[in-house]
Amino acid sequence: MKFRVSILAAVFALFLVSSAKAISPDGYELVQISTVRAVLAGGYDGVATVRDLIGFGNFGIGTVNAIDGELILYNGVPYVAKSDGSIAIATNAETVPFASVYRIDRNRLTSVRFEEPITRAEFTEIVDRLAPDPNIFYAILFEGEFVSVDARSEKKQEKPYRPLAEVMKTDEVRFSYTDRTGVLVGFRSPNLIGDLNVPGDHLHFISSDRTVGGHALDFVLRSGRISVQPIPNFRMCLQENLGIDADRLARDRSGELEQVEK
Repeated sequence: MKFRVSILAAVFALFLVSSAKAISPDGYELVQISTVRAVLAGGYDGVATVRDLIGFGNFGIGTVNAIDGELILYNGVPYVAKSDGSIAIATNAETVPFASVYRIDRNRLTSVRFEEPITRAEFTEIVDRLAPDPNIFYAILFEGEFVSVDARSEKKQEKPYRPLAEVMKTDEVRFSYTDRTGVLVGFRSPNLIGDLNVPGDHLHFISSDRTVGGHALDFVLRSGRISVQPIPNFRMCLQENLGIDADRLARDRSGELEQVEK
């Protein structure tokens, strides 16, 4: 595997273990491949294989080599929502430049079921109640019915890679779906992580029939179950050679992150 665990990530993991002992057992960790900053700067070359990823967990989100679609790891199956609107299953040999993966335990989920439509803002309020600690990660899972969902993917990129904000101006593809059943898979990350990951909620959607999906931009949920699980440990694996100019990588891209994610 062409990646390594950073010292920064190790220190951060120790901090989270110390703060989370009371709410979740040791041995559960979020594993992250690379950083959001690297992806924003154009770090699209895969560094870990899908086989590696599944070894870390059964639940997660990310992208695949050359950002050729949005990755949704659900029940251990690595789905990829492509820019043409189709869903593929990634092979074990396919590589990923960025991903967050966790081994979710359904016996440890805290859940709320609802039977009336709710907006994304109302969804966030429910997650706020289920995930009260602002300084740790949480896995977020919704399974149920959608009134509507707006999602996106992006076209496969060719070298030389452009920064992600530039890619999204020309190669982002958006989809709107109505009356679907499906899932939202993702994580809530604490603000203290900076630009290592996406602070707040980062969610990907896939339909129950596995025909459509993508990065979830907005949605209205009809009914279903919202579940969270606190994550006590964080481990980050960094690429040894990003192939990105140091000045380009060092640039503050916080404004670009907001633009790309929303």
